[in-house]
Amino acid sequence: METDLYYPIKRYFTTLGYDVKSEVQGCDVTAVRGNELVIVELKLQFNVKLLHQALERQKLTSQVYVAVPMPKRLSSKEHTYNMEIARRLGIGLLMVAMDSPVRHVEAAVFPDGVKAETKAGARRKALLLNEAAGRTGDYNAGGSTKTMIYTVYREKAVKIACALAIVGRASATELIKWFGCDKRTNGILHRNFRDWFTNVSLGVYALSDKGVEFLRENKDNEVVAYYKKECEDKRGESPCV
Repeated sequence: METDLYYPIKRYFTTLGYDVKSEVQGCDVTAVRGNELVIVELKLQFNVKLLHQALERQKLTSQVYVAVPMPKRLSSKEHTYNMEIARRLGIGLLMVAMDSPVRHVEAAVFPDGVKAETKAGARRKALLLNEAAGRTGDYNAGGSTKTMIYTVYREKAVKIACALAIVGRASATELIKWFGCDKRTNGILHRNFRDWFTNVSLGVYALSDKGVEFLRENKDNEVVAYYKKECEDKRGESPCV
C-alpha cells in the first residue's frame, strides 16, 4: 500500500529537520522547514499519473519529489530511464527499501529547484502552509484513500463535539469561553458539520445522534482522545458544570 511508503519518508525528512504532515490540501506528504516547502507524492509504481501529480505540485514549490519502492536492480534500464525522466522534469526521486526491515530511503534524483512559482500557486501554497501549521499533530498517513482526513477544520469540529459531550448543550460563545473552541465555532455549529450537532433552542446546540455515534466509534482515535482530554482538563477551570 502507498501508506507503507509514508513513515519511512516522514522519518527521512524529520531527520533533516522538517516538520512533516500528511494529506495536506491533497498532497501526500508536506515537509516544512522555515520558509522551505517540500512536497512528496507517493506511488507504488513510477507512472504517468505520478508525474502529472508532481508537475501540478511544482506550481506550489520547486522542491517536489516522487517516492516509489526501491527497484530490485538499481542497474535496470527501467530505473535508469525513470531517473532520466525525473531529472529532465526537475523532479526529485526517492526510493524506499520496502524489502529491508529498516525500510531506509535513498535519494536517486534531487529537484533542480528552478521552477517558477505562479501567482495562483503562491496562494495555494499559503493555504497549504496554513493548513499544515494549524494541525495539532500528524494524524493521517500519506497516500490514504477512502479514509477520514483530519483537516484543521475537522479538528475544530471534533473539539466542539468533545466539549458538548461534557456540558450537554451550550452556545458558541460559551464553548469558546469555557473550552477555548475556535472563533469560527458558531459557523461550524450553524453549518452542522457532518450532522454532528442539533439546534435545541435559539443559539444553543447539543450533539446529535450522529455526533454521539462518531465519538463512541472513534473513542480510541488520536484526535478524539486529544480533544477529549483537553476539554476534560478545561472542565475543571471553567464554571460550565
